[in-house]
Amino acid sequence: MDIVFAGTPDVAVPALEALAESDHRIRAVLTRPDAPVGRKRVLTPSPVKTRALELGLPVIEASRLRGDVISQLRELDVDAVAVVAFGAIAGPAALGTARLGWFNLHFSLLPAYRGAAPIQRALIGGETTSGVSVFRIDEGMDTGPVLRRLELPLDHPDVATALEDYARRGAPELVAAFDELAAGTAAETPQTGEPS
Repeated sequence: MDIVFAGTPDVAVPALEALAESDHRIRAVLTRPDAPVGRKRVLTPSPVKTRALELGLPVIEASRLRGDVISQLRELDVDAVAVVAFGAIAGPAALGTARLGWFNLHFSLLPAYRGAAPIQRALIGGETTSGVSVFRIDEGMDTGPVLRRLELPLDHPDVATALEDYARRGAPELVAAFDELAAGTAAETPQTGEPS
């Protein structure tokens, strides 16, 4: 499939790399614009932008998904968009730019811990297991049907280690979901249970 990858921080890089090594073709990488970092406020590219350029992939920088960015996405004429911690909400205009839709790798077993910081909230909640979910993005906050779930232990010494582990172990789940979408065998299951 022809895809766009959308992500920004370090935790999105393993999924970008996994998709780049797969049979899917990344037509462009969507990431947040360079941002000032550190005491001297040095303008610094996102980890995803840095890795995309190393992989020779075209980069689109956007802080919001509207106007010119929507036009660029439409022109790419892709099958699907893979999202991992992009940092902006995709509204109806953005969601309509890919034939099969937009799909997110989320670091919890949805519907648990929807929204930002799911691992942090799971740890605060005393969870000993959590996982990753690949789901179709709809207009709600992490409410779309789930294509793949992987339960994982949550026994890491800190949040950073847990995020790194879940990012590494979730990347193959995203690729598998895209393989199933390409083959027409993807099963989408509505989320059930109480959101947290």
